[in-house]
This record gives sequence, structure tokens and C-alpha cells, in this order.
Amino acid sequence: MASNTTKEVLHDLSPLVKVYKDGFVERLMDPPNVPPSPETPTTDVASKDIVISLEVKARLYLPKLTKPTRNSPFYDSARGNIAHNIVLRAGEEPFPGNVKFLGLLLSHSYFWGSKPIGRESKEDLNGFAFNVWMCIYPSAPGGIDHRGIDNPMINPFAEDTPNLSGLACSWLLVCLAEKDAFTPRGILYAETVKESGWNGEMQLVVVDGEVHCFHVYDPHTEKAKNLIKQLAAFISQ
Repeated sequence: MASNTTKEVLHDLSPLVKVYKDGFVERLMDPPNVPPSPETPTTDVASKDIVISLEVKARLYLPKLTKPTRNSPFYDSARGNIAHNIVLRAGEEPFPGNVKFLGLLLSHSYFWGSKPIGRESKEDLNGFAFNVWMCIYPSAPGGIDHRGIDNPMINPFAEDTPNLSGLACSWLLVCLAEKDAFTPRGILYAETVKESGWNGEMQLVVVDGEVHCFHVYDPHTEKAKNLIKQLAAFISQ
């Protein structure tokens, strides 16, 4: 889609999207749309499209060979934050249907915050990752003068965040990439879990020379194939 130069931009998240003040959203990277797969004997995963509203649709994925009460959430990037918060919440309250989590797989999670960690600078903290969060959840509570960037949804190390020892799973795999801006926080996450007294087995994987979610953008490289094999082995436990 050609850029709309006549409207005022509210959030410029190039090369992903631009959000305009009149509510219009321009997708700069629009991946090809493929139909859902209700029957997939090679992967044992079925997918189905649902309509949430006139403007919003979603695709659901259902692993067919799994026990519905024992799962291992696996998500990349910001979806990893969702998985983390779900499993942490499960340690505080029972889930409907007595759902239990065997493991948690976090791949390049979108953890951020107001204080520099590792090689980060204060300037880095106000860059792309911060702007994405301000676009997604501008009214998020958490953090004085930091406009919600210390909300537990994005910062698992913030004050008043539940202790990571409460993760309600037995296995944890944290996958990171050397050149990913989120890696210092991913390493800190793994170290914090280890020191928290969490009772489980954890593995940390950092792939040299790669960037954020490299295995998603190009799954055919040798490093991507090796990582995907590690992910599959973890899920198959």
C-alpha cells in the first residue's frame, strides 16, 4: 500500500506499521494471506479463523495430539510475554478445567523497562521497543514518569511484579539471539528465575550472530533449522 502523506502520523513504527491520528493503520509489511488448515496430518496442528468484530479477526491453532489439561505454551517476541504472564498467573490462581502447564518456552521475548540492563543505554530505552509499547498500550499503569513501560506485562523485573519463583511449570526454555536488543533482558530473566528458588529445569540458548526472531523470517538457514529442532525437542518432552 502506498504511503498516505496527507495524514498526520501518530505512531511511526516503520518498517512495520504507521498509525495515523484519524485511526487509520497502514501496514508496511503485509505478509501473504493463506487459508486455515483444518486437517494437517504432517504437523498434527489444525487452524481455524474466527471473527471477533467487523474489523478484527483471529486465527486459532489447535495441536491435536496433546492432553487438554497439560500444555507447554510457546510464543515468539511479544507473544512470549503473554505466555510468561499466563504461566506466572497460573501459580497464583487455578485455571478453568484444571489446566496445568508442563513447560514454558520463551523465544526472543519482548521484555523492556525504564532502567538500562547490560549493554543498553538510556537512549536505547526510548527507541523502537518503547514506541511500540506506547502505541499498543499508551495508558498502561506502571512506573513513575515512564508511561507504563514498567508494567508487569512488559517488565518482569519491575516493583510489585510477582516473584518468578511462582512460574507454574516444571521446564523452561529461553531462546535468544546475540544481536537482538531484547537479549540482555532475556539473559537477566533466566538468571532471575534461577536465583528465585523456582523448582524446575531450565535451559538458556543464545544463538551467535543472529537477530530478533531470525528463525521466523528465514527458517531455512542452518542456525534456524537447529533452533527449530531444539524447540521441537522441548515441546515433545
